[in-house]
Amino acid sequence: MINSVPISASLLAWIDEEIDLSTFSDRRHASCFKSLMHGILTVLPVTVLAEATEKLDW
Repeated sequence: MINSVPISASLLAWIDEEIDLSTFSDRRHASCFKSLMHGILTVLPVTVLAEATEKLDW
């Protein structure tokens, strides 16, 4: 089993903003997609998460 990894607040904010700017045919889809993305981010390996955070900071 993969351990949970702390998620950068800026990464979550970026994902939330991108989803909020997207158009979904039903607003429930946006909510489900946001929950899915947050869930995926909690189980990413540390190295992948660190690399993604570094790319967002430039």
